[in-house]
Formats: sequence, C-alpha cells, structure tokens
Amino acid sequence: MLAEIEAVFTDREEALEAFDAFLRDASRVLLFWGVAGQGKSALLRELSGRTAEPGLVDLETLVDYESSDGLDLAEVLIDRLAAFLLGRSGRRSAFLRQRYRRDKNLARARFTAVAPVHVQLTAVESGTIERNEINVDTGAHLRYGRAEFRDALIRALCRIAGGRTALEGVLMIDTLERLTFLDGIAGEGETPTRIRHWFVQELLPALCVAAPSVKIVLAGRERLEIPEGLCRRQVELTEWTPADSATYLTRVGVTDAPTVKGIQAACGGLPLWTSLAADACRLGEGGDASWSIRAAEGRVVHEWLPREFLRRLPHAQREIVTAATVPRVITKEVVGVLLPPGDREPDWYTKLCGLSFVRLVTDPTGRSEIRMHDLIRSALLAYLEAQEPALLAGLHARAAAYHAAGGTVLDSAYHRFASGDFSLEEQWRRALDDALQRHDLGQALQYTSIILAPELRTGLAERRAGLLNHARVSAAQIALHQGDPVKAEELLLLVLETSADDSLRLQALDSLGDILLRQGDAAGAEQRYREALNLARRIDHDLGIVTALSSLGDVQLRRGALPSARELYAEAMEHVLRKRLRKREGLARRSMGRILLAEGDRVSAREHFLSALAIFRDDRHALNEGRTLVILGRMDSTDGDLTAARERFTRALVCAREAKSGLHEANALLASAEVELKYGGLEIAESAVRKALELFVQVGSQLGAARSTRCLGDISLARQDATEAARRYREALAAFERISVATGAAAASAGLAFALRRLGEPAAEASHEDARRRFAAMGRTEAKSYARLERLWG
Repeated sequence: MLAEIEAVFTDREEALEAFDAFLRDASRVLLFWGVAGQGKSALLRELSGRTAEPGLVDLETLVDYESSDGLDLAEVLIDRLAAFLLGRSGRRSAFLRQRYRRDKNLARARFTAVAPVHVQLTAVESGTIERNEINVDTGAHLRYGRAEFRDALIRALCRIAGGRTALEGVLMIDTLERLTFLDGIAGEGETPTRIRHWFVQELLPALCVAAPSVKIVLAGRERLEIPEGLCRRQVELTEWTPADSATYLTRVGVTDAPTVKGIQAACGGLPLWTSLAADACRLGEGGDASWSIRAAEGRVVHEWLPREFLRRLPHAQREIVTAATVPRVITKEVVGVLLPPGDREPDWYTKLCGLSFVRLVTDPTGRSEIRMHDLIRSALLAYLEAQEPALLAGLHARAAAYHAAGGTVLDSAYHRFASGDFSLEEQWRRALDDALQRHDLGQALQYTSIILAPELRTGLAERRAGLLNHARVSAAQIALHQGDPVKAEELLLLVLETSADDSLRLQALDSLGDILLRQGDAAGAEQRYREALNLARRIDHDLGIVTALSSLGDVQLRRGALPSARELYAEAMEHVLRKRLRKREGLARRSMGRILLAEGDRVSAREHFLSALAIFRDDRHALNEGRTLVILGRMDSTDGDLTAARERFTRALVCAREAKSGLHEANALLASAEVELKYGGLEIAESAVRKALELFVQVGSQLGAARSTRCLGDISLARQDATEAARRYREALAAFERISVATGAAAASAGLAFALRRLGEPAAEASHEDARRRFAAMGRTEAKSYARLERLWG
C-alpha cells in the first residue's frame, strides 16, 4: 500500500537535535514544516517512540473530511486533547472526565451552532404549492453560533487542565494542513478573526496557559504563524541531504558505496523515491553485480521504480495517478477529463492532492499550482512511453483537445508536441520570437520551457531537432538577460554540436561571443565573432554580417583600439545603407555615436544618437528608443544639464513600460540613480535603485541585481556609512563573481577597498591590490578605470 512505502524515516540530525533542545529549554511549541513527502509523519512517529507517554494526534484520520465540516473536526479534536490531558490527571481523572462530559455551557453552545431551521409551507384559498425548494440563509447567526461553540470547547478543555502543573507530557499534532477546516470564512463585511484562525490564535495559546508543563510538537506542510507571545522553535524539512540518504540506506541494508551514490543522484533526496530504490536494491532481482552497477548509474529509477511504484498502488488510485502524470499542472477538471469512464470515490481528488509526491508549488509569477514532483513525473512518463505508448499518446491527445477548447495555447502545444502532433510548430515559433522582440522574458520562458521539458527533449531531438534548438537559442538569450551565463553557454554549445541550421548556429556564435566579452575575455569573444562573421558571409546573411561587424567593433572599443573599432562600425554602417537594412540602421548609427563619444567628439556623437533616436521612434521600437534616451541622459548629466537628463530618463521609463519590459525599466531606473548620486541626490538615488533592484529580482536578472547592490554600496559610502557600504560591496562582488562579470567584480572590489579604508581596516590594502589586479587583467579594456582607481587611492 502507498501508506506503507511513504512511512519512511531517517536520522535527520537537525530535526532530532531541535527536538532534544526543545525538551530541555523553555520552548512550548516546536513546528516541523515542509512540502509533502519529507517524512514529517514518520518523524513524529519516531519522536513519539522516543518520548515517555506521548500523545500523537493525526488530523488526517480524525473525521471523514468529505462529509464533515469544521464543526465536527473542532469537537473531535478537543475530545482527543481532553483524553490526552485526562490521562495525566491521576486520581482525579474519572471526576474530570465526568465534569467534561456534563459541561452545560458546552451543550448549550453546541445547540446554538447546529440549531435547525423549521419551515412550514401552507397552501391557502385552495391554492397549490408547485415548487417546494427553499433556501434559508442563516448567515451571521449560524457563523456566530459556531464561533461561540468553538470558544466553549476551548473553555471546557481549559477547565480540565485548570493550570495544574502536574500535567506533563509531549502532545504531537500531525497533518496541520487539515486545520483549514477550522478556519471558517467570514461573511461579507464581517471580520470575526476568532473564526479565521481558531487553532493558532485561540486554542494553542489557551492550551499553553492551561497546561504550562505540556510541550506541543506540530507538523504540517505550511509554516504556521505561531503567536509572538509563545516561546517556540521552527524547523523546515527539505529533501534529504546526501548524508541523510546515506544514513537511511545504510540502516536498511544498502551499503555498497557506488550504489548509494547512484541512488542519491537519481532520487534527489526524495524520501519516497529513495525508499523504493532501497527496496529495489534489497530485492536485487538476484542481487548480482550488474544490479549494483545499474543502481549506481541511476538506471534503477527508470527501469524498476515506476513499475514497482504503480504496482503498489490500488487499481483505482493507479488510474488516477497515471492520468495526473500527464498534465504539467494538476486540476480536478483536467484529471477528470483524462480519466476513463467509471464510478469513483467522491474524495478521489482530495486523496490525490494528499499524496506526498503531489505538491503545491509557486510558479515564477507567484501563482500557486498543484504539480507532481518532477523526479516522479519524469520517471513515470518515461515508463509509460516505453511500456504503454498508446495509452500515453491518447492521454496527451485528450489533454491537448481539452486545453485547445479552453483557449490555453501553451498547454495545448505542449501536449500536441508530446503526442507527435507538430501542427502548432509555426505558431509556437512566431509567439516565442514575438515575446523575445518585446523582451517579455516571462512569456518567452514559458514557451521555451515546454520544448525543453525533459520528457520532450529526447523525442524532439530525433524528430524535430530544429524546433528543439530554436528553443535552446531562445532560452540562452533569456538566461543571458537574467545573468546566468553558465546555463546560456551550456545551451549554446549544444546548438553548435547538434544543429544543422546555419541561422541558429549564427545566433549561437554571436551569443557565445557576448558571454566571453562580459566575462572580460576579449580574445575569446573576438574569435567567436569572427566565426559568426565568416558563417554570415558564407550564407549571405545580411543581418548576421552587420551584427558580427558591430560586435567586433565592441571588442575593439573595449580594448581602447579606437581606429579599429571605428573601421568595423563604419563597415557595418556601409553594409546597412547599401542593403537598405532599415531595422539595423538605428543600431548602426548608435554604434557610431559610441565610437565618436570615446574619441571625444561629443557633438558628432550626439548627432548620431539623435539620428538613431528618430529612426527608433519612426519604427515604433520603444525598447531601443528607451536605451538611446538613457545614453543621451548620461551625456546631458556629464554636460551639467541635470534637468534635461531627468527628462530623458523619464521618457526612457515610459518607453520601457510601453514595451512591458521590466528589465529595461530597471536599467533606466539604475542609470537615473547613478546620475542622481553624482549630483548628490542621495534620497532620489536610493529610491530609484531600490525600485530597480526589485524589478531585476522579479525578471530574474542576476547581473542587474549585482549592479544595483553595488550602487547601494556607492550610496552608503557617500553617506559616510562605511560599514553598510562594505556589506553591499561584498554582496555585489560575490554576485559578479558568481556570474563571471569581470568589470563589475573589479568595480565592486575597488569600492570595498575604499569602504574598508574608511573603517581603518587592515584588509583595505589587500582589497585595493585585488581591484588593481582585476583591472590590470583586462588590459586597455579598463585602462581609464584603473587610472581613476590609482588616482583616488593616492
């Protein structure tokens, strides 16, 4: 049975240490919380066995939740708690039990809470009653009665305890998520808080006062907000660590080191999956050496676990779990559509959601969804594809039809692709490219995620490699925007290895060059851009040629080789004008403006930026318009015109919001913050940079977050708060190093040196030397920054 294979406990050192400390100190409440499948119930059973005369109450088994309500649960729960306290009342136990059962106040409150409403219909003047359906809204009266009954339950329980210090013991309450049946919903315009959080806000504090020597251990999926007045401990249970897994596997007889390591890697610390893998190794199908090798390679997870897992489920539940494996997000309606016809228990969906591998998760937008654990879903899908391909294809086809009827194109495309139907391929490509054009990274990420899902990748690699590599290139661009160059590089290298599409290879080469340039490897970036240029010329790809030339110009500009940069930018501009590439003309003119600015010709540079701005406005390209406005705003600030700079930044923010690009909005805010800081507007600067940081976090831009953190360090240093500045610079330095951005790391290291120097810390010299080393390693690329550092330090 599933209950048996989920009853897994391992020696969680943190949990056991917390429990031992809880028994020794003054804490009254200990909460273990975490998502399903972490062994919370098994932990409480283990702790119960280690405790003298414990009381263990599992809310899951108290009442039939399909036919009961919060009123029933409240009364049954109080009865169980009363039994626990009465069992510790010595010779007065019988007297107190009788007193509890005959509590008149409790009986009166019970009647008020469930008082029936009598309605009599009478026909007059020979009339008839055609319809006898009557809806009676007892409204606030019934809710008030139920609240009074729950209060009476607490008072009855407290009268039993009576503050007697002789009452001792450890009370354990499991499956706290069932407490939602006690948290009634207030009527419109009413806020009776005693109904909303009855257990946490009312019962728990009263019980702690009435029985001061009783300790309470709670376990559930959610982190309850225990009242501040109660002395408490909280421990979150997550997937097993490798040490936890090894302890459990050793205890059940799996000791072969390679096998233990393979199970740890394949099961990801999921207790249920690890316990099944342990069973597989113990049974061993003969226990020969080949079995251990297969286990060590993780193949047992795909070859044996899904079959054994499904075999152990009751037949009715096996159908439900199989159907729930197919959709990415589980809802009662979609699983019901996928199930074959037949009668089922009324609570089938409640039981499904109660399984340890079915979890409530939060998606990137903050929306809560019910999903199956990735490891188990992936293994079950692989098993079904190998053993029951017709069943799986039929389930995907039904799911695709269901989502198409509901207008959810994304899920419909996912299930069509999974079933081998690629009729939506072109629509998917257009939608993804459109999202990237608008810099709607969240939408683009959703489109790439369905193609890059592990269960689709293998099939797509064989049947639709172009579709798969299109998604990889797009996902790499998103990862770059979010500041994850490692992930981006991994995806792009896969494209170069597997793609026969030259246009995709061209994009991959250009993006790989961008990664290397960001990391400070100008030589490596130049090599990739040269490869892209050669490929673009070979296939006569005009946009690719212009992009590669401009990128090579960026490399030379970074190196300080201005003549070479000018030559490359000019060649790109000539190609744009000759081929009439209107979409690239604005970008080419902006690049020429950058080289002119570097050469010191600010007048000509401004003319080129304004020309580029006009083109972007004509083309209604809000994002490039906004980015050009930021450049002009910085020029205005350098020229001493703060008013003009602020107007430019304000307009750039409008452009970013029109394009619905949180990333570009954050960049504009950060640029304005840096200018305000330069002019001493610390309050305005801090407000802008904090808004920028919030947006960078929302869109997942690690680079932007690192830059914002460094700017907060600059602001703190300007305020003479060197301690806070040092903290911010350290955070920024770690973030830049994590994403391999050499220039940012060098600047953060320099800021840290100045903050430590102001604090009189001996480590200031070491930080200064580190910053010098970082700037020097980039050669002429950061020559000005290096010279400025030395001038200010001296």
